[in-house]
Order: sequence, then C-alpha cells, then structure tokens
Amino acid sequence: MPVRCILNTTLTERYTRPITHTLYSYVQEAGSVVRADVAAGPDGRSKGFGTVAFASADDAARAIQVFNGSDYAGRQLVVRPDAKV
Repeated sequence: MPVRCILNTTLTERYTRPITHTLYSYVQEAGSVVRADVAAGPDGRSKGFGTVAFASADDAARAIQVFNGSDYAGRQLVVRPDAKV
C-alpha cells in the first residue's frame, strides 16, 4: 500500500498539470513515487499544496527528511505525513 506525504508551499504555477509533473520529478530523488498530485480549485489553479504517494514507508520517511524545509521554486517546503491515510 502506498504511503502518502503532504507537501505544503505556495505553488505559484497557474495550472496544476505542469506543476504536478515537476513535483513528481522533483521528489523521485527520495524513492519510488506512485503518484503526485497538486490540489486545484475549480478554476484549475493550484491551492498551494500537493500529495505524493511513495511505494514504501522508507521512501516517504526519506522524502520528509530530505525535502522538509528545502527550497522548491523559491519557496520553502513543509513535508509531513498525510494524516488522512
């Protein structure tokens, strides 16, 4: 079962498709990414956070360790486990 992390930042891109692909590519450094999504409003604009599902708990823990507090596109990331899992 995939393990999900929440990435919070002010994702400034106008539409979610390009930023979702970029986010997916960015977090692959931590491990095997099953899925990456950026939350969007009805107008298609980013709500400023995304969810990434990793193949294992170890990969998710590595993502939190590596990316929490890091810079992403000029913004500081907050990476934490997804409480809704």
